[in-house]
Amino acid sequence: MGGAMSRVALAVVEGCGLLGLRRLFRQPYSGPICVIEIVGVELKPSANCGLDWRSPFGMLANGLPDLRVEWTHGSVSGETQVEECTYSPTFFHSRKLPYTSGEGVSFQVVDVDTFSHNEVVGRCFWSATDMQKAMKSNTPKVLSLGEGVGELKVLVHGPYKSSYNAGMLDEKGSSNEQALAKSRTAATTVPAPQTLRRSATWTGR
Repeated sequence: MGGAMSRVALAVVEGCGLLGLRRLFRQPYSGPICVIEIVGVELKPSANCGLDWRSPFGMLANGLPDLRVEWTHGSVSGETQVEECTYSPTFFHSRKLPYTSGEGVSFQVVDVDTFSHNEVVGRCFWSATDMQKAMKSNTPKVLSLGEGVGELKVLVHGPYKSSYNAGMLDEKGSSNEQALAKSRTAATTVPAPQTLRRSATWTGR
């Protein structure tokens, strides 16, 4: 009897989630936040020249990949827009998200194929320690996507106090805006970033 009741309760909870009712019980996030920015990618053509040709319609392709970066930090995931027909996409992707201390960020670059499955080009991981150092120094980082594959340029700002209950014109909200603007300005005046020692190995295609 208890098992049946548990299954009914679970079904009700899942049903509420599907209906979007769980949002009614969700508490506003009031913890620390950060802003992650994905600047761009530089792939080596010699190692990635076959990406587009492997599409089912490869005979009609121009040989250049359509690239997107996917990332995960803690329980939050996101992705950039797709930049088409290039080995050197610039995304300027920016996202505010809850900052989880002790957690790094995992990235993967994919070649988006409309007619088939997306193909992973390379992966890398930004450790929690390196992420914290970058926030303190306002220094962009260049991460290796794998031996001879290419590199990914990223930047992170924060951590800031959550301003979920403050408008952009309130003191609390505007202070975060000013802090982010200052961090971005500092990031444009630092020396050119050096390639990091590889922290992840490309698993191949």
